[in-house]
Amino acid sequence: MGLDGRASYVAIGRAWLGGSGENPKHMPDFSLRLGWVAMATVAHDFKRTALVLVDMQNAFFEDQRLEARRERLIGHCNDLVAAARRGAMPIFNIRTIHKRDKSTWTLSMLEDDQGFLFEGTPQTYNLSGLDTKDSIEVIKHRDSSFWGTDLLQQLRRHHIDSLVLAGVSSHTCIASTAADAYAANLRVALAVEAMASTDPEFENTTLKLLEQEYRQKPETTAALLEQVPEWRTP
Repeated sequence: MGLDGRASYVAIGRAWLGGSGENPKHMPDFSLRLGWVAMATVAHDFKRTALVLVDMQNAFFEDQRLEARRERLIGHCNDLVAAARRGAMPIFNIRTIHKRDKSTWTLSMLEDDQGFLFEGTPQTYNLSGLDTKDSIEVIKHRDSSFWGTDLLQQLRRHHIDSLVLAGVSSHTCIASTAADAYAANLRVALAVEAMASTDPEFENTTLKLLEQEYRQKPETTAALLEQVPEWRTP
């Protein structure tokens, strides 16, 4: 869940915010500022769209800051999942899992000699109540859902040109996945009410960066639900 060099994200993001370093309004206020313009661009640009749920796993919600938002996030994710099914959209359930032999560990895990999210443990399970029925599971070992996985190949097989991203954490795994999606020329909508972070400052700065640098649209759940029926895949 940790993104190496996240300070650089914040430095760049602060530049976009005017260099003040001030923390923007809390995330729910940010999401409510989106308005009808964002909805219209999604309807126009998104043709074949997949829903991607990132790291909605027990381990990450051991942190009380995420646990406090657990039920709200599950509710928003499930609303998106239900809409995705109605629109015949592929749903990808991304989980992070590591091996005890250290072969999948990140650099920081190796340096600290401390691993987690070991395969077969309850930490790796999806949150109880999260609707993952009929989703396509992808197992990752790094922040990005694309690194070392076949996610891009699966998206190509489904002729996907755009993604709706949800899950945790906004400033780490969501950010890395969004950046790699941009590199693959995939449009991205950020389901801001269906994602969260342990650090509101990093979260808001990162969302601002993704929106302005990569043109990735932050969207409320209501806006997405209104648009999903038009994103059907054949």
